[in-house]
Amino acid sequence: MARRKLGPHGGSAANLTPQERRRDIIHRFISRWRREVGDDIYPAFRLIVPDKDRDRAMYGIKEKVIGKLLVKIMKIDKNSEDGFSLLNWKVPGQSAASRMAGDFAGRCFEVISKRPMRTEVGDMLIEEVNDKLDKLSMASKEDEQLPILAEFYRRMNPEELMWLIRIILRQMKIGATERTLFDAWHPDAERLFSISSSLRRVCWELHDPNIRLEGDQAGVSLMQCFQPQLAQFQMHSFEKMVERMRPTEDDPTFWIEEKMDGERMQLHMMSDDTVEGGKRFGFWSRKAKDYTYLYGNGFYDPNGALTRHLKDAFVEGVDNIILDGEMITWDPEQDATVPFGTLKSAAIAEQRDPNAKGPRPLYRVFDILYLNDKDLTRYTLRDRRRALEKSIKPVHRRFELHPYQEATKASEIEPVLRRVVQEASEGLVLKNPRSPYRL
Repeated sequence: MARRKLGPHGGSAANLTPQERRRDIIHRFISRWRREVGDDIYPAFRLIVPDKDRDRAMYGIKEKVIGKLLVKIMKIDKNSEDGFSLLNWKVPGQSAASRMAGDFAGRCFEVISKRPMRTEVGDMLIEEVNDKLDKLSMASKEDEQLPILAEFYRRMNPEELMWLIRIILRQMKIGATERTLFDAWHPDAERLFSISSSLRRVCWELHDPNIRLEGDQAGVSLMQCFQPQLAQFQMHSFEKMVERMRPTEDDPTFWIEEKMDGERMQLHMMSDDTVEGGKRFGFWSRKAKDYTYLYGNGFYDPNGALTRHLKDAFVEGVDNIILDGEMITWDPEQDATVPFGTLKSAAIAEQRDPNAKGPRPLYRVFDILYLNDKDLTRYTLRDRRRALEKSIKPVHRRFELHPYQEATKASEIEPVLRRVVQEASEGLVLKNPRSPYRL
């Protein structure tokens, strides 16, 4: 683990644009890190891009709680101007910083600057900051959170505390995207992050910029979540959209699918003798949030709102598989979908009583990316669909193949669109069956 302090790195050439100046600072920071610290930049990156760090749990601390804790730590009267400013941070204030309603970290900086415990650069090492943040992420009560934040207050100056608060809220606003950071670290960093969503893996596996990512390392992997292929929102004519499907004279077909009102979800399943039933599952959302605790890690997981119903959902001989689909809420009494906002409560109800008659999770599968140790992303959608149909056995209103309609002309889109609009559906997705899966 690195044991360096973060400090200023000097200015850059006066003729650079602000964006170029930020990029120059990042490159020089990374060069200095490699030279003085080593090849493990993960401790720093998880502070610079905290919203991409999947290894640290969410803090469960919002602005109101931080404001309340700071009022106690600094012994401020909550009815004073500064106390009111921290506890009502969305209300515009009178001073220059406070007038920026909505900038909570700026509010904190203004108040802390009036009563700092130190004005010089703090003495906390990156290792210590990460250790304290790990403890803060596990602290669920105020009396556990208070001493941790109090130590930060004692050992950091106001500006450092402002950035610490942004790290906790995962709202950094550094004027550069993670892509800029990734590109400065390694030419393949962004690509590996897109298929793994793992900041740790990007930092540890791509420590040498001269060693490039091999082709077989750039595909999907079992039990490693990835960023799924997303549809592009189009405002063109139907004819223009069909053109973008790249029809050929021999194969002018495109697919029309109904867009579902649920949560994009990837399902991973692999053989594992340590799990009762012999199969281990993993579920991740498009933002890499792990939902295995909700839908189940095996056929006999007592908390598995879905997996307990999947014992006969896979064809014999399927040892491992990665599926892409949408988790929706299904009401068996109405035999219809329920709005997205009810999904988690429906899953929790299913956990408690698998025989309940109320709304429940339904996984609609529309793609397969991996089957029996083989990455299928390079194959066409049409071929992947064939593999999908031969690999799973649908479970009625629990685990189903999402249907699609074949079309060859733009005029075939409008009738389908009118129907889904009439049914208050989410809309349509058009797909090119000749296309590979792009991560």
